[in-house]
Amino acid sequence: MVGLFCKANSSEREVVISEENALVYKGQFCLPAPGKNWQWREGGFTQKVGVTHEAFFCTDLSTDLTFIFLWSKQKQTTFNEEFMGGFVRGYSQGMEGKGWKLAEFEITPSNIPWERSYRFVAEYTSAEGSRLSHAGLVGACEDATRLYTLMYHTFEAPDWKLISDFAAGLELLSGSP
Repeated sequence: MVGLFCKANSSEREVVISEENALVYKGQFCLPAPGKNWQWREGGFTQKVGVTHEAFFCTDLSTDLTFIFLWSKQKQTTFNEEFMGGFVRGYSQGMEGKGWKLAEFEITPSNIPWERSYRFVAEYTSAEGSRLSHAGLVGACEDATRLYTLMYHTFEAPDWKLISDFAAGLELLSGSP
């Protein structure tokens, strides 16, 4: 059953922001923004060996806090802590190019956005001694060929209630988690 936030007015576009401020993507999923003062925007599309990523950003217009939401399609059929370790290390390579070094990371099972999901936090340090946290949740569909990642960066402790409440709104419109 499609929730109130996931009803889009146009079936012509593949990506729609509904009147209720929810991201509705190709009839695949719907993710309502955390509040009325948030704004969605498309972030881009990348394709690497067997993996397609589409990024979207959701920004709180009053604080500039921005979440990154990634929808990934892949050939990978295993989704476990070992996979998540590779996910964090792969993302960290991009962070190193921006002057941040991975100091530590933690991956724990989660039931948000649904069973068989993972919560992660990676701590980075800069050459000047600044610390940055990269925190988020990753859920996979049943065969692990589609991943849904919601994450953000912060110089403070991650706000797990905000992340969890946001991710809990993710609704698959076709298929099962």
